[in-house]
Amino acid sequence: CTTPALPVYNISNGTVTTCEGVFYDSGGPTANYPYNETREMTFCSENEEFIYVTFQPNNFNVHLSDTLFVYDGANSSAPPIGFYYGNRLPEIISSQTGSCLTFKFVSDFMNHDLGWQALIDCDTVPHTNPQYLMQNGVRYVSDGWFYDSGGPNANYKANESYTETFISASGTRLQFNFQAFSTESTDKLYIYDGPTVNHPLIGVYSGGTSGAPGIVQSTGTSLTFKFISDNSTQYAGWQASISCTTAPLPTYNMSNSTVTTCGAVFYDAGGPAGNYSNNENLVMTFCSADSSFVKVDFTRDNLGIYLGDGDMLKIYDGPSISSSPLAIIYGYDIPEAISSITGPCLTFQFISSTANVRKGWQAIISCVEHPIMYSEYRINQAGVRYVCEVDFYDTGGPNGFYGSSENLEMTFCSNNDCNITAEFEHFYTENNFDKLYIYDGMSVNDTWLYTCTGNTFPQSVTSSNQCLTFKFVSDYSGNYSGWKINLNCNKATITASPSAVACDGDPVNLTANQGVAYIWSTGANTQSISVVAAGNYVVTVTDENECSRPSAPVVVNINPLPPTPTISVNEGLLQATPSSGYTFKWYFNGTLISGANLSFYWPTQNGVYMVEITDQLGCSSVSAPYNVQFVGIDENVEDVFTKLYPNPLTTQTTLLINTSHSAYLHVECFDVTGKKIATIYQGNLPGGANEIDIDAQQLGLVSGTYILRILCDNQMIHHKMMISNQ
Repeated sequence: CTTPALPVYNISNGTVTTCEGVFYDSGGPTANYPYNETREMTFCSENEEFIYVTFQPNNFNVHLSDTLFVYDGANSSAPPIGFYYGNRLPEIISSQTGSCLTFKFVSDFMNHDLGWQALIDCDTVPHTNPQYLMQNGVRYVSDGWFYDSGGPNANYKANESYTETFISASGTRLQFNFQAFSTESTDKLYIYDGPTVNHPLIGVYSGGTSGAPGIVQSTGTSLTFKFISDNSTQYAGWQASISCTTAPLPTYNMSNSTVTTCGAVFYDAGGPAGNYSNNENLVMTFCSADSSFVKVDFTRDNLGIYLGDGDMLKIYDGPSISSSPLAIIYGYDIPEAISSITGPCLTFQFISSTANVRKGWQAIISCVEHPIMYSEYRINQAGVRYVCEVDFYDTGGPNGFYGSSENLEMTFCSNNDCNITAEFEHFYTENNFDKLYIYDGMSVNDTWLYTCTGNTFPQSVTSSNQCLTFKFVSDYSGNYSGWKINLNCNKATITASPSAVACDGDPVNLTANQGVAYIWSTGANTQSISVVAAGNYVVTVTDENECSRPSAPVVVNINPLPPTPTISVNEGLLQATPSSGYTFKWYFNGTLISGANLSFYWPTQNGVYMVEITDQLGCSSVSAPYNVQFVGIDENVEDVFTKLYPNPLTTQTTLLINTSHSAYLHVECFDVTGKKIATIYQGNLPGGANEIDIDAQQLGLVSGTYILRILCDNQMIHHKMMISNQ
């Protein structure tokens, strides 16, 4: 014998203050709870400590139609902690925000069971980081760990079938990070985005790491898990951490409205857990709050639009159903992500028939900086797409084979209201068994055009209207590489003149092909426009048949001009700045100087000079005019006298140099562009009169004007030398 017996509390209406006791259902330790029971009982600690309730092993049996509700406070209006039923042992429960826990038990009129036994005690801190095992019920959580029914150290059991819902206690999105996962391939964990299994299915998971859920996040405040195991092998199950993340995404059911958002969940009118209705015709538009593009992603396993009676979801590139169509979605195959192309809005129109309904869809609305443009499609993407210039493949894509027993349809329509052409680049199927049928219109009920099989196919097929429909049927054997078909529509063309690349300030002339009406992206309505700004330019040309053909964008690039050059003078030499990295042209009195293509130039006559520099992109800048008035024949400087005779000359001339002392002499010959032709003399020279003979033929000089640069010690002298062979 040890301490006195613990007080016993059978659930009843009322409040008990205690930090110890045994808590039973109303039937007590030996009897079942009764039918049609509704009781609410509160336990509070004696000293404001946190109160704990620990259910005892093998002593929790609440029929699935009956529920024990637990609340974190003094009554059932307090925040809920969990809803408990079934025969699995609940986790340890404690108050979180105060000193009381409230239990509310409800039984129905049909079933009852043994109920429960639990121990009551108190502690100075609440229970944290709880471990939740897979079982039936609902839990309100903010953190903790989620395991299969075996917990962290044991395997789950055979023939299990449990459904457990987790709801964020803080009203945020929930995130489960699966850090270990191992089940038999036939034992499956289903995860739903919401509080019931009727909500959108996120995925079905089984096997090992490759089949693991990874990180799973709710769009709202709850996630539901359903686990089913068979009667054979059991594995270690899973371990997942639980956390609360950001605010839940706003939810919009299909309705006649316009919504501005860049983050939302979009459902059919039936919402996340219901079907859409008959005879619906609803139009809803989503727009971004800025200039970004709206994107819609349909979630996996959550598309169901009845095929047989014409139920369909139409998607338009703009703020209304008058905007250009992008796609028509129906059936059960998840389409690619679709974004607006020309602006910040997507419009959806849903139409249902009088007969059948389905679950509709769940889609995520977000925004992207750039529109999503696809260059290829596969036939299993299904539905209708409005396109030009895309490649169309079998289910194997460009590198794989199609599958067995396929029966697929997809329609392509031109996005310019004109006809569409299918050009075959490759086709190979099992001959006479696997066939691709082509129809002239939006369905297989339209005119049949061609049947392709084996390696028999047309070079091209063109619709008589806007659309072509493709239907592919394969048998159970013989899979081949399928096809690659280019789908194109005759587009308007734009010619850029002189090119689409110009220098700042220079116009680019854009000319559309011949038509009867033109609409440019600038708003202009003429066949040609002149632009000076960089950007993308498109035009829509309407022909005599009222077919409006948009062009592909023409990208105009505008390159900056190089810096404006300046001219300076250094000992009679005109020098351009910058002096490298560009090509150079010199001008005299507005006329191009032939051959003057260096960064410097010796002026041969007085007048106005300018220099033009051109960068590698072909853009040029011209200097301000520079007035030269210093050109002449330098024959005398201090202590040095020079004379060139004869000048002009035919073949030979003599340079006379008279110095008052011996000196170092360096004589060079340049052409008028500044290019060095020859070194005529280099060495010491005695004082007095000296003559240097210059032979034009020997130097290879032809008729023209040359500059002699004479360096005598540190004194510079220039002579203009003119040669005439006539």
